[in-house]
Amino acid sequence: MKVKNLVILLGALGALSLSPARAGTLVAGEAQYFSQDEGSTVPSLPMPATNPPPAQQLTPQTGGSAVPPTGQPPLSDPGASEQQNLPPQPPNADAEEVKALYDQLQNALDQKDWQTADQTTFGLMLAIAGERSKSQGRFNLDEWENFSCDELKKIDSLWSGASDGKLGFSAQWRVFESAKRLFPIFYNRVGWYDAFMKEWRVTWSYNSDTKKATYQRSPDFENPMQNEGYLPAILAWEAPNNEPSRERERRFVRINACGLQG
Repeated sequence: MKVKNLVILLGALGALSLSPARAGTLVAGEAQYFSQDEGSTVPSLPMPATNPPPAQQLTPQTGGSAVPPTGQPPLSDPGASEQQNLPPQPPNADAEEVKALYDQLQNALDQKDWQTADQTTFGLMLAIAGERSKSQGRFNLDEWENFSCDELKKIDSLWSGASDGKLGFSAQWRVFESAKRLFPIFYNRVGWYDAFMKEWRVTWSYNSDTKKATYQRSPDFENPMQNEGYLPAILAWEAPNNEPSRERERRFVRINACGLQG
C-alpha cells in the first residue's frame, strides 16, 4: 500500500526581490508571521511535512510567539554545548561507496550540474548516516541525531565553494537566522515558497513502496543562486512511531548542533 508519507512544503519567490529580506526587512506576505513584539518570537522546528497547508493558516500564535500550527520546541541557541556532548560517530558507511559519491558530488558541483549535485547530496548523506537510513531511503531519526559533523561540514564546504557561499547548509542557516528561525519566512526567503502568491513552488514526497523521496515540484536548477540557501533542497526523515502527521523537516537540528553557522 502506497503511503504518501513525506511532502516537504516549499516554494519560490519569483517576482519579488529578496535582497531587502536578507537585510532584515520583511517582504510582501511575511509580516503576518510576526507578532507585534518581534523580539519575543521563538524558534520552532519545521512545519509538518504533510499536505501543504494554506499560507493564511500559518498565523502567529498567542503569547508573543509566531510558530506554525503544531509548532515544536525551540532549537538550542547557536554556540550551545550540544555539539560537544555528542557521542563519537560510528563508522556506519561503506568507505568506497562514500568516496565514490563524494567524487560524484564534486564533479557535479564543478560542472554546475546543480540537479545532480542536489540528488547526490541526499544519497551521500544517507550512506553516511547508516544502514537504516540507506535501506529505507530517508533518515532514521537515531542515525540523524548522530550524523557526523565532520561529514556535514565537508558537504557544506563543497556547496559553498562552488557557489561563492550562496548555497549549502551554512547559507541556509544564515537565512534561517535572518528569518528569526520562523519556517514560513525561511521558506519564502530561500525561494521555496511564494508568500505573495501564497503558493508552494518546490515540494517533494516520500514513497514507502519505492523507498524514495522524489520531487513533485522541482527547484529551478538552471538558476539556483537566485536566492541564498536555495540548494540543497531534498532531504527526508522518518516519522516518530511511523505517524505521518509527525513528519518534520529536520535539517536545522543537525546544522545547529554541528555549528554550521558561518
